[in-house]
Parts: sequence; C-alpha cells; structure tokens
Amino acid sequence: MNSTRSLSCQILVSSRRSLLIELVRGIDRELVTKTQKGLSMERCVKNLAEKGSDPLAVGRFCCFFCLAGERQTPFRIVSKAWPFDHGLVMSLVVPVVLSLIFVGCDRKRETPEERLSGVRTQIVEVIAYPNTASLTGEYRARIQSDLAFRVGGRIATRMVDVGSLVSEGDVLATMDSLQQVADVTAAKAAFGSAEAALSQASTNAKRIAQLLPSRSATQAEFDDAKAAELTAQGSINISKSVRETAENQLSFTYLKAPASGVIIARSVEVGQVVNAAQTVFTLAFDGEREAVFDAFQRHVAERPTDDKIELSLVSNPSIKTTGFIREIAPSIDQSNGTVRVKVAIPEPPQQMTLGASVIGVAQFLPTDAVKLPWTALSRQGDQAAVWVVDPDSSTVSERVIEVESYASGVLLITGGLNAGEIVVTEGTQLIRPGQKVKSIQEAALPEATSSGAEQ
Repeated sequence: MNSTRSLSCQILVSSRRSLLIELVRGIDRELVTKTQKGLSMERCVKNLAEKGSDPLAVGRFCCFFCLAGERQTPFRIVSKAWPFDHGLVMSLVVPVVLSLIFVGCDRKRETPEERLSGVRTQIVEVIAYPNTASLTGEYRARIQSDLAFRVGGRIATRMVDVGSLVSEGDVLATMDSLQQVADVTAAKAAFGSAEAALSQASTNAKRIAQLLPSRSATQAEFDDAKAAELTAQGSINISKSVRETAENQLSFTYLKAPASGVIIARSVEVGQVVNAAQTVFTLAFDGEREAVFDAFQRHVAERPTDDKIELSLVSNPSIKTTGFIREIAPSIDQSNGTVRVKVAIPEPPQQMTLGASVIGVAQFLPTDAVKLPWTALSRQGDQAAVWVVDPDSSTVSERVIEVESYASGVLLITGGLNAGEIVVTEGTQLIRPGQKVKSIQEAALPEATSSGAEQ
C-alpha cells in the first residue's frame, strides 16, 4: 500500500492532476468542491450512495480523492460507505487505479530526436530518359472509297458482301430499273421519229432545189424547205442526247467496282430505297497500306527521329513492321481536337488485316528528367509539388514542379528540382512546412527503356 501511495505522489508531482480530473468528469462537481473545502472522502462517498450514483462513477471519484491526498484507500472507503457487493465495487475500481499507475509512472519521456517524423527520401538525379510516344491506330489501305449509286431507287440485287475480293468492273449491286428502261425506250422512239422527219425534210429540200433552175419552184419555197431540213437536223441532235442520257441513267442502276480491292463495309440491304450518292459499299483498293492515327497536338509538336514508327498488332504484338510518317494533317479536327497522322508501310506483314488495331511507337530525342515514385507527388493549389528536405536544418518545404508525364508508378519531372536535392518519397501526409524530419535514404529508381504516352 505504501508503494501505491508513493506512486500516487509521483503522479501528483509530475503534474498529471488534470488527467485525474478528466477521469472524474462524470462525478458530481458540487461534491468535489465540498471535499476540497474540508469534507472527508468517506462522507462524500456516502452522499453519492444516497443519491443513487453509479458504482463505477464512485470508484473513479475515490481514485481521484485517494491520489489527491486522502489517507484511506478507495477500497476501504467504498466498502464502508456503499451498500452493494464488495466484489463488484473492487472489480470496478481496481482497473481504474492500475491504469492510472501505469499510465502516469511507466511512460518514458521522449527525447526531441524520438519525436521527429521519420520519412523516406531520395536524392535527386537527373538522367537522360528515353522519350517515346505510343498511340493506337488503324491499319488500312492508302486509298479507300465509298461507293454509291448515282441515281435514287430501290436496291434489287447485291452480289458481294464484306470481305469479298472484287476486280475492276465487277457488278456489286443493281437497282430496280423499270423507270430507266422506259425512259430509254421513249428516248429511242423519239430519236427514230426525228430521223424520219429529217429524212423527209432533206428529200423535200433536194426536190425543190432541182425545180428551181426551171423556175418550176420559187426561191421562197426552196428557202422554206431548207429551213425545215435544218430544224429536223436539230431535232435529231436533241433526240440523240435524250437517248444517251436515258441510257446513262439506265447504266447508273448498276454499281460497279472502280478498281480491284476488297469490300470492307456494307451499308444497305436488298429492297432498301436509297438516295443518289448514299453510301452502299466501302472499297479498299489493292496496293499500298498505311496506319492512321488520331494524335493529340502535344504528340506532333516535334517529329520523331528519322520519321520512323515501330508498328505492332494489338492482338498479336509479335507481328511487327516499320513505317514512316507520310502525312500530318495541317489542321486540328474540331470534333475531337486531334491531328490525323498517316504512316506509310512499305512492307506490310500478311498477318495484318485491313481494319486491325495497331500500336505505333515513335522515338524522340532523350529528355533530361528526374524520376520519382508516385508517392512523392503532392499538390500546392492546382499545381503538382513535392516536399524537399533542407540537409542543414532537416526541415521540409513544399516546391512546385513540372511533370513531363506519368508512367506506371513513377513521375518524370522536367522542372523545379536540381541534382543533389533531397525529396521526400514516403510519409508526405505526416509533415508540414518547416517541420523537422528524420530522413531515411533510399536508392534512386532504375532507368526504364521507355516512357509511355499512350492514347
């Protein structure tokens, strides 16, 4: 018991009276005040018992009073004043007393060095990082044409489908041509009538011309006959043009392949009524192949080395080939904000089929950058930042940086840091500006072969 009082005195001497007061915050404040004015702890406990206070609250009060200087132990006071089971009271009071003793006396005083926040850091190293850009595009023919009828009507037949190989002049589809056939028949009849009229006018003009020397016909009759002949000649020219137009309209009801190639798209079905120039098929011409990419403006700010692009299939990356930039669109597509880039493929692999998705990787000049893990990234306002450690004072400060790109788990930083500086890579959520930290050094991240900027 003496050791308990000695420990209690040590608690009081170590200025933990405020902790004890917090422990009895639920006790009747009036009783505590009266006790300080001279009432004994035993009398205060009896008052609490008469008011029906909770036994645990009484036990906390006794602990406070005992540690504050009362000569009687809380076990003895409660056992005398409280009309309940002693075992219950002791089971409530003992844990409270022991917790106070161990909290107040067994806690070691921390040194300033032990209170420093431990953070993992890395020394900044500027490296020549391989600069690449990776985009996904489409493998296609250099020339692709949308095929359509030149007249409107109902689709009568369709001879090909997607994937069909066609040759120049092959009929791909036909349209209902009853109207066009009737127009051709009428045009031919009109042409025949014009021919008969011309023949009659010519014969009449010749006969009058023969009678003119013998004065059996007048000059006026000859002039009228000659005018009729010229009019008939004009009518026949008009009829011929109408006939040719009708025949052309009839030919337009046949959709033919303009060149050899493969059908890569179909837009109509048999029986569908289409307008003139409405797309029916898309034909990829035989010949050169290319890869088409829709790149953002930052990807075309500079041209790759030697304009060379490494291409591979998305479905089978082992199928590879090399292409060269053939065309970069001079303007930005307003619908999606991209720039169309076309890459010519001199030797396309047979495994690359039209419409396949390909990945193009362009190599640029290396970039001087700092490589840090993503855990080092912080934010200052709306800008990216990192925490920098002052090697002299061991204090930290936040600094704004320029991030070139975000790769898998790492950052590539091109501005804001200098070689040899110390950057916090782990533990940034536990520090504040000007705080001293305990630095745990780690090695710089290994160099990678590429930095992806995949679309």
